[in-house]
Amino acid sequence: MVKYREAALGEANISLISYTSSMNYDNEIVDYVVLVTLAHVYHLYMRGYIPKTEANKLIKSLQELYTDESVKSKLLAEKQFEDIFEALENFLEKQVGSSIYYMPLGRSRNDHVVAAIKLKIFSETATLVEILYKELKKLINIASNSLDTPFIIHTHTMPAQATSYAHYLTSIIEELIDVLELMINDTKIYMKSPLGSGAGAGTSAEIDRDELAFLLGFLGISENTLYSTSSRIFLDALMRSLYMISIVLSRVANDYILFTHNSIGIISPPLDHVQTSSIMPQKRNPATLEIARARLKKIVSNSFYLGIVESGLPTGYSLDLQELTPVVWESIRVCKEAINVVFDFINKAKVNEEKVVELIEKGGVLATEIAEALSITKGIPYRLAHQKVASSLRKTDWDLARAVELIDKEENVELTKLVDWKKALTAKKVKGSPNPEFVKKSLLSLNERLDKLFFDFMQIKEKFSISVTNLLNVKVYE
Repeated sequence: MVKYREAALGEANISLISYTSSMNYDNEIVDYVVLVTLAHVYHLYMRGYIPKTEANKLIKSLQELYTDESVKSKLLAEKQFEDIFEALENFLEKQVGSSIYYMPLGRSRNDHVVAAIKLKIFSETATLVEILYKELKKLINIASNSLDTPFIIHTHTMPAQATSYAHYLTSIIEELIDVLELMINDTKIYMKSPLGSGAGAGTSAEIDRDELAFLLGFLGISENTLYSTSSRIFLDALMRSLYMISIVLSRVANDYILFTHNSIGIISPPLDHVQTSSIMPQKRNPATLEIARARLKKIVSNSFYLGIVESGLPTGYSLDLQELTPVVWESIRVCKEAINVVFDFINKAKVNEEKVVELIEKGGVLATEIAEALSITKGIPYRLAHQKVASSLRKTDWDLARAVELIDKEENVELTKLVDWKKALTAKKVKGSPNPEFVKKSLLSLNERLDKLFFDFMQIKEKFSISVTNLLNVKVYE
């Protein structure tokens, strides 16, 4: 049985090995460890370091391990090892005997685990990109059909200005596309192969790092061997995107919790997202959004955890780095679940248009538009127009319609027609505003941008998929 420590240190205390072992969560990277090992074995054979017979046994065994779940489960059932690499060597020894002893040349767990993690997070990124793309396309469709649906912008959690539901949704769409673009661009950081770096100072074996990178579908190599094995900045790159998604979704969840509140009621929540009280029959609680809001905070705290651990380490590999990956896997899972829940809520939610119009008409939320119109029509400084509207609202007990009538009479203007949310929106002159024409153009532009990002990323994913297929079909003939 291969035990890395026994020749130098003797037998281990099982409880201490269990404490430091990563086997409980190495199932997350087992497929990629196998792929990386397969590429390494094939490369060693091509470089003349492994004889044909031994290479053939190893390659067949690794290919079977990748494709056969029952075989893979036997490997993962071995819990007495330090990690998946030690377990894999023992597993292969049972399969191919002494042929396994050729395999470790020119590699370390340090460079191989980084390669496996990078391929894993690329695969997870691909899933996230596909999920976000699908949901954002749905949201663009909802927004396109909501150009004339009244809505309200809040500031300080108070009704502030009239807008359209399409304009509100477009703000979420644009923000998430920005995050998506950052996430896709960051694949250039972590799709660089560390293979051939060994423990940190490279290897005396003639390993062609570029060729190994190509075999696995990497975009290139991370050049410095020490950086390749000791840095986890690529995890921080992914966590940055997850962190930003969590912020956006938490805020959106907060929005819809506010919108569905009985005192506001501008959104009717989908009933399958709502729970009632065990004692209060009237309660309709936005349960799914509350859970999503809480769980998304894990991503925020996990991001800080990574930074705290990494910043306390010297350059070079330390086992502390092993503790980072389970935190990343949790963050990815939380992010996926929250995307599904929050978008499902939005897809099914309905705007209570009557309530929105009532809040616009009775809440004075068109006061800014009246002040701007007064300033422009009369050619007076905006601050004076602002004061005029404010004093008129005060005199009329915050009744905007009456206040505008008073202003019309005193200033000899006709602003009453602007106390209409549709006219107020069409009066907007700036790009990106709720003017339906501007929102329509924004949605077309965002849709094109989203499609291009997705298409470009899918090309990278296709390259990786082809590399995996080729590796699983590679043969060494006797």
